[in-house]
This record gives sequence, C-alpha cells and structure tokens, in this order.
Amino acid sequence: MPSSAPFTFTMRGIILALALTFVGSQKFDIDPGFSGRKSHLYSYEGWVLNGLQEKSLAKAGVRLSCKLEISELSENAYLLKIRSPQFEEYNGIWPRDPFTRSSKITQMVSSCFTRPFKFEYNSGRIGNIYGPEDCPDMCINIVRGILNMMQITIKKSQNVLESEVFAIHGTSSRKTGRTAESLLPKL
Repeated sequence: MPSSAPFTFTMRGIILALALTFVGSQKFDIDPGFSGRKSHLYSYEGWVLNGLQEKSLAKAGVRLSCKLEISELSENAYLLKIRSPQFEEYNGIWPRDPFTRSSKITQMVSSCFTRPFKFEYNSGRIGNIYGPEDCPDMCINIVRGILNMMQITIKKSQNVLESEVFAIHGTSSRKTGRTAESLLPKL
C-alpha cells in the first residue's frame, strides 16, 4: 500500500501558500480619511523618560497632555491646533514617584501653540511641517513628535498585526496577535 504522507504534506503546503496569497492580496487602508468639512478632536498624552532600564533607579523626564484639533486645508495639507497643553516633569525613582506639574514649561511652550501648524499627510506618512516664522525649533520638534502618532504603516496578516512607526529617534516595529479590524478604532 503506497504511503499518502508526502501527498498530504504537499497539499498542506499548497493550501498554506494559497491562504497566505489570499490574505496578502487584500487591501487595508488605515488613512484616517480627514474630511474638509469636519474638524477632528483628539486627546493626546506623550511622555519621555531618560535613565537606566533597571528598576529602582532614578529617571528624569517630561509628560505632555493636550487636545489636538486637525482639519483639512487641501487634499494633502492639514492644520493642527494644540489646545490646553499641560507639561509635567518627572524626577525620581520609576515608577514609584509621581509626575509634578510644571507651570514654567507649560507657560513657555504654550506661547508657541497659540497659532496653528500646517503639515502634509499622504498615505500614512507625515511630510513637511510648517510653523509660524518666529516659532522656536523646540516647539516644531514637539509638534513633530505629536504627529508621529499618525505616521504608521500597518501590514495585515492572518492573525498578526505588524506596525512600523517612524519617529525622530528611528524606526520602531511591533507585532500584535490580534486582527487589524479589532485595533482600528483604537488607532
């Protein structure tokens, strides 16, 4: 009696290849689809900590909380308004010590955010960022960091979501074991 093991293994390979081809051929659009008639309001919180990775060692950093309003100017040009920025400083043992409000930093940077910033956005990529002429580079860099939350590339596979985030410090990749549809509302 002939063995059917090689035939079964070959068929499984063919079925796997067809399934991967089918999944890979599906289009997945993550563009937020900003409408020219609407303004989109987001709550934003971002923080940066510096220090060694070991627990119970001192770290220093800053946290920014604010509201973001994004509206479309033209097909690939958008306007970003930053509302109610609040900066908090961190200086202590992570994660035991709390952030403390920094009115000095908030006041200094809030003056930059009184006027809107223009940016280019196309197919998940942030292009040029334009700020007021007298806006310090520090404020432009903060805006660049905020806009990095929108600059993502997502690859959809059967049960794994791979995302790649392009930031000032480089590229960061992440794999998540959920389907992309369950993550879309959170993006």
